[in-house]
Amino acid sequence: MAVVSEAAAPGRWPSRSFRWLWAASATSLLGSEIGELALPLFALLTLEASAGELAIVRVAQFAPFLVLTIALGVLVDRMRRKRLLIVADLGRGLILTVIVCVALLAGLPIWALVAAVFAIGAFTVLAQLADFSLLPAVVPYDRLTDANARLTSTQSAMSVAGSGVGGVIVQALTAPIALAANAATYLFSAFFLTRVSASEPARPDQIDRVSAWAEARAGLAFLRGNRVVRDLALEAATWNFANEILLLGLTLHVVEHYELGPAILGGMLMASGAGAVLGALLSGRATRRFGYGRSLTAALLVGNTAPLALTFTAAAPSVAALVVAGFALIASGFGIGLAGAQAVTVRQLATPAELLGRVNAAYRFLSWGMIAIGAIAAGFVATAWGPGIAILVGGVGATLATGWIMTSPVRKLRGIDDAAGTS
Repeated sequence: MAVVSEAAAPGRWPSRSFRWLWAASATSLLGSEIGELALPLFALLTLEASAGELAIVRVAQFAPFLVLTIALGVLVDRMRRKRLLIVADLGRGLILTVIVCVALLAGLPIWALVAAVFAIGAFTVLAQLADFSLLPAVVPYDRLTDANARLTSTQSAMSVAGSGVGGVIVQALTAPIALAANAATYLFSAFFLTRVSASEPARPDQIDRVSAWAEARAGLAFLRGNRVVRDLALEAATWNFANEILLLGLTLHVVEHYELGPAILGGMLMASGAGAVLGALLSGRATRRFGYGRSLTAALLVGNTAPLALTFTAAAPSVAALVVAGFALIASGFGIGLAGAQAVTVRQLATPAELLGRVNAAYRFLSWGMIAIGAIAAGFVATAWGPGIAILVGGVGATLATGWIMTSPVRKLRGIDDAAGTS
């Protein structure tokens, strides 16, 4: 387990370097959320893309998670993670800057946007893999829970704030300006990362003589053989699959039955995000009081089961149903936010430092790959049986995701020593 030369500072923050890492993460997350809203509007309003062209842009945005994750996981374990993070932020910032300048000065063909979006997505995969693997080299292992809780709560807060900020910028100043703001956040993030001091282990000289595929298989083999990491991945994959079905059903239901459907849907998502912020903030306290296993399992029981209440609200649309749905989403966000920070910490502690990048890549390939499959399933269920059934199927599937943890060694973990070196 990597430790840092800079001692953890007493008080709320694990270290000065972690403050810079947190600032970089918060800045880039805010930009990402702005871009998530502004990018499709940029394609539709500025480039006048058709519905089919917009779909191609969305495919290009998420394709790197399916085709590049394993390969980039090998790269993360071969190179310095801090350096890769800086490259990823600079790459995204510069590409977005070029997109905006070309679109405003000469016009941007849709194929160029598709290529640029794919490249941005590739840098995003790299950034997420490197970020996960860098944190244990920035803070002492006994402060990982607090550090992950702070990062997770910030991520939840940015998901709430970013969409609102992006909407205001697009409405007042146009979509290209919103993308320019997104580019600026990545460049600021890269600067903040230069201030981070990380004690990263040197890579062995013989690593270049090992094939990339052999290294990738090592990450996959660890994920398959370590029950703690594997069960967390299976829970996340099941939940992601079910959540895609639930979200599509909820979106269709709200837009169909309520006059202010888009605004109401936005409020629901903000309620879930607010719950996630609170859950992440309390994650460290819950871990210290109840241990990893018990608090994580309880949080998942709440977070994964609460969406079932949306089934009953879909049966009888009304103001009361919206209130119930709001509380259900707050509860769901709270449980998922609390469990999320703990799950990341457990994965970091259970995985050898030299395998962090590859194991995280295998984990994300499994769990995030199910998002694309879930989206396909969501369209089929909603088309064949309607939004209400989609909500029911998604709610039941999310609830069943907890089953992976209920029968797993994860629920028996008590402290850091139990989580470290599990098999």
